[in-house]
Amino acid sequence: MNLSKIQRLFLYNQYLILEKLYPEDAKLYSMFRKVLNDGYTLEYSTMFQIFDEEMTEEECKEVYDILDMYHALYNSFDRLPDKSLIDKDKIHFDGFDGNNESEQRSYALFLIYDLGKYEKLRDVKNKYDSLNSHSWRLDKYRTMLSVWKSIPIENRYELNAQQIQEILKAPYPKKS
Repeated sequence: MNLSKIQRLFLYNQYLILEKLYPEDAKLYSMFRKVLNDGYTLEYSTMFQIFDEEMTEEECKEVYDILDMYHALYNSFDRLPDKSLIDKDKIHFDGFDGNNESEQRSYALFLIYDLGKYEKLRDVKNKYDSLNSHSWRLDKYRTMLSVWKSIPIENRYELNAQQIQEILKAPYPKKS
């Protein structure tokens, strides 16, 4: 990674400000300033280790789609005149695997808890403990999404019992 002298100066000043604002982290910020000041390019990456890998727009949209689908399932179930045909526990949003789908889980937590979207999908447990399915879910959600998206868009948010059942019964893909 290469940084111009101007970029180094901006970051240096930012770390100087952070050092004063957060004395408990002053040693770390001071080290970052030394790295920038002395131009230790091999060490630049240490300043960025706190950042997660970026999610692509496509990955973000997929999480939105999954949450939209569950939102539609919850609301449609609530509007059904006869709920006995569907086990309410089956429409529960399990979240994503905290170990293998952590980016999706973090983004879902952000959308639900920080932005206040999809309130019905909130888990009653502690925010940081919730939406962890403890098992791979993304492939299952993708098959469910394909069924949900096959329904005409004008009907996707007002599903009948049969459509809800079809989405919930989407086959779990086998890992190869």
